[in-house]
Amino acid sequence: MKAQELRIGNFIQDSKGKVQKIYPSLLISIIEGTINFGKPILLTCEWLEKFGFKKIHSMYPVFDGSYSFEIEDVINLSQRKDGFQFFIEDEIYGCSVNVKLQHVHQLQNLYFALTGEELDSK
Repeated sequence: MKAQELRIGNFIQDSKGKVQKIYPSLLISIIEGTINFGKPILLTCEWLEKFGFKKIHSMYPVFDGSYSFEIEDVINLSQRKDGFQFFIEDEIYGCSVNVKLQHVHQLQNLYFALTGEELDSK
């Protein structure tokens, strides 16, 4: 994980394995390299539920699971062996978006990019 991937509000594990939410001064310390920020948090079904995702039958059975997770009709994730898949296909224009997500901060950043709002645990 690179410091450039992180935003204020992202969740990470500190060097002791404790989950922390990034606040402004912590982000500055990470970017400056004055602290060891630990490692990213693996995205799991439990994290999706904390964020308010609902389990539904998969719209894209080509992926590993028969279930997907959805939040507010904005993001639909299908489970894979190595994480989750965000997938949109537009048949009219013949284009698709296919993003592999393995870590909590990646999902938080994607959600913010799509909605302009923070994805926070409930």
